Amino acid sequence: MATKTFIEDLPFQCALFEKFAEKCSDDLLVLLGLSEFYLAAGRIGDGLRAAVRATVIAPEDPDLHYILACSFALSAQSQFALDHLKLAVQFGYDDLYRMERDQRLQSLRESTAYRTIVRSLRQKSK
Repeated sequence: MATKTFIEDLPFQCALFEKFAEKCSDDLLVLLGLSEFYLAAGRIGDGLRAAVRATVIAPEDPDLHYILACSFALSAQSQFALDHLKLAVQFGYDDLYRMERDQRLQSLRESTAYRTIVRSLRQKSK
């Protein structure tokens, strides 16, 4: 039997994390994982809803705001995406390598606000 690729396994991963979220509705890591799997599967609205649910648990979590930025960018809501990307950095997000390569943020890259966020993150990392 051939091994499934990550993309082929996404429906299973989404279903698995949905079950986890039913049982552990207040677990930040479960909700973040669910949101990431939804986004990878192209279920942008579901990914956004899972991330928004997580804001009740951890309103200042940098990874959560990064995922919200990705979700909003994918749903063509650039200003919300930029607001959450800025919050992610303010709350301690520091993975510039990922941010600059993450295709989910592609729609933001030409904006002055995005470049300002990247510049501030570079300065923090010096």
